[in-house]
Amino acid sequence: MVSKSIPSNDDWFKSFFSGAALDLWRQAKTEDKQNASALFYRKPLVLQMALIFSMLPVVMVD
Repeated sequence: MVSKSIPSNDDWFKSFFSGAALDLWRQAKTEDKQNASALFYRKPLVLQMALIFSMLPVVMVD
């Protein structure tokens, strides 16, 4: 078995965030923005679920 070493670059982090990786990193949402988005969608979903459950027939169990 032939073992090949992978050359390492101790300064990899200086050029890692460039091009597509940098573009994706800049588009990432912060935790605050993610929470705001979740709250924006939560209220309509809760109201929709309440409406659905209010239309279900009531079943009486002895």
